[in-house]
Amino acid sequence: MDDGTVIDGSTVEEIAFLSGSRTRFHALRALREADSLTKGELRDRFDASRTTVSRNLEALRERGLVATNGSGYTITRTGETIAAEFSELAGTVEVASRLEPLLRWLSEEFDIDLRQLADAELILAEGTNPYAPVNRHVEALKRAKDVQLFIGVTG
Repeated sequence: MDDGTVIDGSTVEEIAFLSGSRTRFHALRALREADSLTKGELRDRFDASRTTVSRNLEALRERGLVATNGSGYTITRTGETIAAEFSELAGTVEVASRLEPLLRWLSEEFDIDLRQLADAELILAEGTNPYAPVNRHVEALKRAKDVQLFIGVTG
């Protein structure tokens, strides 16, 4: 849904900068979780080369997202804010991608917050198991102690 917000080119470039490197995203996330980390600690956390870590930390520092702290790095207030929102976006993309087989069948009138379905298990009918959803439902009913059902019928 378009809320009318105008996004300028520099904002799009910043988003592209962060999403263009797993190392940058992981570095921000790691620094959000720790008070301070050295290049070596960051390198060990996501198995990247020394050059890759150094280059990405310097780019994050130039943009004001991280700061040097003696021999280590810390996340700035700006970096903290952007990392939190970027992590939420990454989670939304993951949930939407996983639930795509369901979402493609839902109309726009079915307005739902995808975060409510983050832990949902999607059972799909497949060529080798066309009754997978029905079988899963039957198994759940067999395991249940108490069941309340509403069954709508359409002719």
